Amino acid sequence: MVQKFPTVFATGCLIWPAINVISFRFVSPGLPRVALMNTVGLCWTTYLAGVAASSGTMSSGLDEEAYL
Repeated sequence: MVQKFPTVFATGCLIWPAINVISFRFVSPGLPRVALMNTVGLCWTTYLAGVAASSGTMSSGLDEEAYL
């Protein structure tokens, strides 16, 4: 993941300001804006999980020795 940090950071620096401009310029305050930001946040988290999974840094979270 460390090797992919510059790419992920640059992607975030492009995505989030653009989404904020769209949100504040074209989306009415309240629920629609919250829904937009939550949807983009979900997509961003999915992207980050995919990057982490492709770099092999994710673990299952299970300690296999504890179950033996």
